Amino acid sequence: MRTFLIFAVLCLIAVPARAAIDPIALREMAYRHDIDGAEAAMAQAQAQALTGSLSPDDLRAIVAILNVSHPDVVDFVGDWLAAYPASPYAQTIRASQMTRAAWMVRGTGSVRQTHPLAMSTFHQTVDDAMTLALSAYATAPDFIPASDAIFGLQFATKTLSNDAYFAVLDHVMARNPNHESLARALNLAMPQWGGGGKPMIRTICRTYAEQIPGFVQLYSRYLHRRKHESLSGYFNRPRLC
Repeated sequence: MRTFLIFAVLCLIAVPARAAIDPIALREMAYRHDIDGAEAAMAQAQAQALTGSLSPDDLRAIVAILNVSHPDVVDFVGDWLAAYPASPYAQTIRASQMTRAAWMVRGTGSVRQTHPLAMSTFHQTVDDAMTLALSAYATAPDFIPASDAIFGLQFATKTLSNDAYFAVLDHVMARNPNHESLARALNLAMPQWGGGGKPMIRTICRTYAEQIPGFVQLYSRYLHRRKHESLSGYFNRPRLC
C-alpha cells in the first residue's frame, strides 16, 4: 500500500514538458522518409514554443538541422511539401534550403564579379523562397523560423514594402521578442544591399531594443564580427537607443 501511495503521489507531480523533438531525431525522420512523423513533430514543437516551454533558439535549431544540401534531405523536404503543401513547417524549411542553395550559386562577390546566369538563378531562387516564407508566415505568424526566413530574404528580394516588413517585425516583437529575430530584421539596414543604413538602424533600435536587454552591445559585436566596423562603431555612440 505504501508503495502504491508513493507511486500515486509521483504521478500527480507536474513534470516539465519535454521538447517535442530534438534536431537529431528530426534528421533521422528525414533519412527514414517519415513525412507524417515530421509534420506531427513540428506541430508539437510549435505548440510548445507558443506556451514558452520551447525557446525560439531551440525551435530554430530543430528547423536548421534540415537546412542542408544533402540530396536525401532535400528530396525529403520536397516530398514533405508535396504531401503537405500548406504546411508552414515544410514551406519554411524548403525556403531555407532554397536560400542556402541560391547563395551557393551566387557566391559573395559583387554583382560585377558574378556571372549573369548565376545572378539570374539567384534572384529566381530567392524570389521562390520568399513566396514560400510568406505563405508559411500567413498560415502561422507565430512560427519564428517563418519570420526569420522573411527577414533573411527581404534585403535580397525587396518583395515587401517597408510598411509590410515592419508589420512582420512588429508582430514578432509583440508576441515573442527575442534577440535573434531583431538581429535578423536589421539585415534590411545593410547599405550594401540598398538598406537604410544608420538612420534605419537608429529607428529600429529605438523602437525595439529596450525589449531585448543588452541588445545594443550584442549587435555591435555581431556587426564587428561581420566586418561592418563603421556600423558597429555607430552602436557605441551614447543615447543611440
